[in-house]
Amino acid sequence: FRVIRQTRAALRLQSTYRGHMERARLRQSLAEEYAAVQIQRVYQGHAHRLVFWRLLAVSRQNAPATKVQRVYRGHLARRGLRVMAAQLEAAVFLQSVYRGHLARVFQRVWRKGIQGGSAPRTPLEGLQRVVRVGDTQA
Repeated sequence: FRVIRQTRAALRLQSTYRGHMERARLRQSLAEEYAAVQIQRVYQGHAHRLVFWRLLAVSRQNAPATKVQRVYRGHLARRGLRVMAAQLEAAVFLQSVYRGHLARVFQRVWRKGIQGGSAPRTPLEGLQRVVRVGDTQA
């Protein structure tokens, strides 16, 4: 029994020691990985700051050209708005002329209908006759 107890005790010591060594190796590995990540983080930050400062310098060199482009594009947009406003005004004018024409034609049809005995009952009915028939000479 004594030999068995000594063997079990030795196995227990060996197991504990191996567990301790494995945990120590894992801690070392994690510490090395963390250190590598920190080095990479610091280097990447440095590299990105360099890129940023270079881009900033280039953008400062291009600032006058950018301003000219901005002013010219604004000019083009304002000119386009003026053209659109003129087109809208012309469209409104054409609509008013056409509506006046329809009203005059409707009045002629209305007067003819009253004289001929078959007057439209409502203004809308008379206008529908004009548009449907296309009777612009009535």
